[in-house]
Amino acid sequence: MAVYSGNIADNNQKVKDYLYKLNQDLIYMFNNMTPEDNFSKEALQVYAKSQDKVAELSVSVDGIFMNYLKGDSLIASINLDDSGVSIKANKITLEGLVTANQNFKILLDGSMEAKNGKFSGRITASSFSTKSDYFYADDNEAYIGGFHAYESGHSGAQYLATVSEDIGMGDHPEYAFWAGSSGAEPPFRVTHDGRIYCRNIYAGGDSHSISYLINELEDRVYQLEMNSGGPG
Repeated sequence: MAVYSGNIADNNQKVKDYLYKLNQDLIYMFNNMTPEDNFSKEALQVYAKSQDKVAELSVSVDGIFMNYLKGDSLIASINLDDSGVSIKANKITLEGLVTANQNFKILLDGSMEAKNGKFSGRITASSFSTKSDYFYADDNEAYIGGFHAYESGHSGAQYLATVSEDIGMGDHPEYAFWAGSSGAEPPFRVTHDGRIYCRNIYAGGDSHSISYLINELEDRVYQLEMNSGGPG
């Protein structure tokens, strides 16, 4: 610590010169401080309090720490240290375009863009669709491929239908449901008046189809008629 000795009244100009030099030395010293030699945890600490609200700011070689408390409750904090940046608050408001590694974006209109997503729990939306519209759903109806699931506004009944004949259900004038290409006679079909056409039916795990059993039954009936002298 510098100490000036002498008669101030007799050496007024010398005192001024000494103070000016001391001031210049202090400016040079603070402008050339090196953190490695002079910085400490207590190098910069700001503390403010008004009633039950407390704001804290601490800057040191360990990081930058900002806390805001109300009473004993931590309302918000921002910490910057070797582990990264941590922001904690009951409510965080971000205004403007938000990006994360160019893989996740929140645009100015509130829409979100992401390359991939993984969610757990329920997802609620007014509408949802894939890029190709292969799947689309809203509050009133849903499309999966060519299938259309909807509720009748007149009767309240729920329907699953499609206008694409290649898929198997629709408003074909003859078929209400079919399996196979619509360009040829389908092997399985249900007509609008309730008739069912199919090649074979297997029931109850039997190795024989119903058509096979019917043919067997017809053969036995024919044999019985022949053994009894003919029909009638």
